[in-house]
Amino acid sequence: MNATADILFKGSIYRIIHFVISIIISFFLMPFLVHSLGDRMYGLWMIIGSFIGFYWILDLGLDSATQRYISRSIGANDEENANIFVNTSLFLFSLLGIVALIFTFVLIFVSKIFTDNASLLFDFRITLFFVGISFSLRLPMSVFSSILSAHLRFDILSVAGIVKLFIRTASIYIFLSNGHGIISLGVISFFSDLLEYFFNFYMSRQTAPYVHLALSNIDSSKLRPLFSFSASSFLAKLADNLRFNIDNLIIVTFLGLNAVTIYSIASRLLKYFMDLMATIFGIVMPIFSAYEGQGRFDIIREKYLFISKISSCVSMIIGSSLIMFGQDFIRIWMGQDYIASYFLLVLLTLPTTLVYMQGAVVGLLRGISKHHFYAILNLVEGVANLILSFILVQKFGLKGVALGTAIPMILIKIFCQPIYVCNVLHLSVSGFYRDIYFKTLLKFAPMFYVFYLICGHLFRPTYSHLFCFAVIYILYCCAFLFLFIFNRQERQMLTTLISRFRKSL
Repeated sequence: MNATADILFKGSIYRIIHFVISIIISFFLMPFLVHSLGDRMYGLWMIIGSFIGFYWILDLGLDSATQRYISRSIGANDEENANIFVNTSLFLFSLLGIVALIFTFVLIFVSKIFTDNASLLFDFRITLFFVGISFSLRLPMSVFSSILSAHLRFDILSVAGIVKLFIRTASIYIFLSNGHGIISLGVISFFSDLLEYFFNFYMSRQTAPYVHLALSNIDSSKLRPLFSFSASSFLAKLADNLRFNIDNLIIVTFLGLNAVTIYSIASRLLKYFMDLMATIFGIVMPIFSAYEGQGRFDIIREKYLFISKISSCVSMIIGSSLIMFGQDFIRIWMGQDYIASYFLLVLLTLPTTLVYMQGAVVGLLRGISKHHFYAILNLVEGVANLILSFILVQKFGLKGVALGTAIPMILIKIFCQPIYVCNVLHLSVSGFYRDIYFKTLLKFAPMFYVFYLICGHLFRPTYSHLFCFAVIYILYCCAFLFLFIFNRQERQMLTTLISRFRKSL
């Protein structure tokens, strides 16, 4: 096995470990936060989280642009060019960090529109201050994370994330258990982020010794390709924020802070789904960039189709598991009072499952700099989400917000996006739908129904029961899909991948 494959599989293992640990911790932490802070204060914390989502717009998409051009330079064995891109990006991100700091103070000034309670307003402003400072530092420090990603050192990034996760979780438990409130969450987030930033900085210096930080290495000629690439990434991030972070702001405006907590339970489970898909398939961008730098487009097409077939199966397993076990899980996880979140979960899970059957699409398009039209589609979806959610929340409440997210997602991501991708890669559109969607869905649906028919009446609202049946269901799905979705050659490729994964492990 070559060195690149070794590093990649090692990084995949660490990413999965990081994800599993974060899920376990969040599993216990969320009900602790809700019951410690109360529905109203937890809703306020979620509003701050929505603001942080909008903060990411301030990077103008330069994060993915930096990673893309460093990866491309590495693929072309041009370390000098990579060094110039690092320095130029660091300068730009430092300026954007100052803008983020100014934006923080503007938000603090106008925050009275979210609550007229003097005590809540004070807590909100202080917490937002610490979170905003942290993000202002995150922007320039993200360049060093991009260096590690470009070198496929996802293992280092994951270790940093795991350490930060343990420190943050232990601190939150100690402080909230001793009666401290939401302000402590902001302070803890700030200091734990600071540790991660400096760890990634140090490790990037060890990984890429060719990088020399100096003003003389800033090249204004690199601004054009960076902004050309980042413009589309910026639109995509803006759209993602309209799709996922605007919901809480609409809910608090029309339904109040308590409703934000109900909605956040469903959206949190859905975020686990999306994060797992990103963990598994989020490493493909540097790979596609390297192949594009070598001019190997035939390999890009082959890899994309194979990865899409894998992602379609993984997405179906995760999505169907949320629908099958979600109601009982919410009942024992958060309590009977929050069971209304399950219907919202179903409304959001169905389209998300179909969308993530194209799990490698974002990494592919960004990796080969063909994400411009994708960004426009994303923005159209985001605007449609905003408008529909604003209209439907007034008639259907929380269900209207979920529908406002689901309807544009189906129309754009499932009916428009695959056509564009197939045109870019010169693939058959009908063949893509047939192999990735129709065959998988037609074979998966009866399998899902048979399992539920046999085992559904045996479910009990206890963790042990749900865990056992979930494991059985996942193994059942994996065996079925391996035998009936993949052809012989693909099964051999999967067997090789599994063998490499085990050796890396």
